[in-house]
Amino acid sequence: MSKIYKYLYLEKSLRNTLVHYLGGVSRFTSTVMAYAMFKENLNSEKSIQKICKLHADSNPNTGFLKQLEFWDEILFAQSQQIEFGQKDNQDLLQEITDNFLRNQKNIKNILEEK
Repeated sequence: MSKIYKYLYLEKSLRNTLVHYLGGVSRFTSTVMAYAMFKENLNSEKSIQKICKLHADSNPNTGFLKQLEFWDEILFAQSQQIEFGQKDNQDLLQEITDNFLRNQKNIKNILEEK
């Protein structure tokens, strides 16, 4: 998700973007939901509702739903920083997201070893 998010965020000239994946049911719809949360200032619930309405086959798995909830917390924390006069720090947001994804991967590896 990190590379896709960076591309979508950094590409200022984008007006409409088609995100396509063969199945398009879980992983990529979750990515679009996360981006919509950031770009349109939606919480995870509103983003899920919006994307599912636009793409009826959307069905993020439980793991992706948990990640969307975590992303919701990150975006809320960032909005609080901005509201209280702290600089919008995209690098910090990226670092928090990368750490979360790394932790998720470590948890998955531990569970697979059992």
